Amino acid sequence: MKKLYLLMGISGSGKSTWARDFQSKFSDSIVISRDAVRFSLVKENEAYFAKEKKVFKTFANLACEAIKAEINNVILDATHLNFSSRQKILNAIKEPLQEHGYKVIVMHIDTKPSISIARDKKRLGREQVGSKVISKQTDSIEPVTDSEKRFWKEFFNMEYWSITL
Repeated sequence: MKKLYLLMGISGSGKSTWARDFQSKFSDSIVISRDAVRFSLVKENEAYFAKEKKVFKTFANLACEAIKAEINNVILDATHLNFSSRQKILNAIKEPLQEHGYKVIVMHIDTKPSISIARDKKRLGREQVGSKVISKQTDSIEPVTDSEKRFWKEFFNMEYWSITL
């Protein structure tokens, strides 16, 4: 069965590392990174969220293209910290997910903030988000609830997994 992995977790939690490791083990997979999209569109001297609408549209379009190409494992690498952010991307790609029979797996990469902050300090330049952002993300994360699962079940098969890294 074809799967879409919607990664969620605070910055520095290990989402991108998990995605790269998964992709190295499964050749019929693709990782679509919102950060990679952002850094390809936003110039060095521009604010991080300067082109957020274009970043999201490009991210969603790349996901749709991968789904339509029927790649067995599509991994969406972004924080997706709350129902609203998960709803926004799933609504944007809902039709191709349904048409091509994908199962959606929300993969919560759960990591202690102190570990995420230590990992973030090793990042260079724009990739580093800082401890204040990670603390704010930690305070605002919304795990997938039963009502969210019921909401999406109407549209496609969805599972919620949580792993600790």
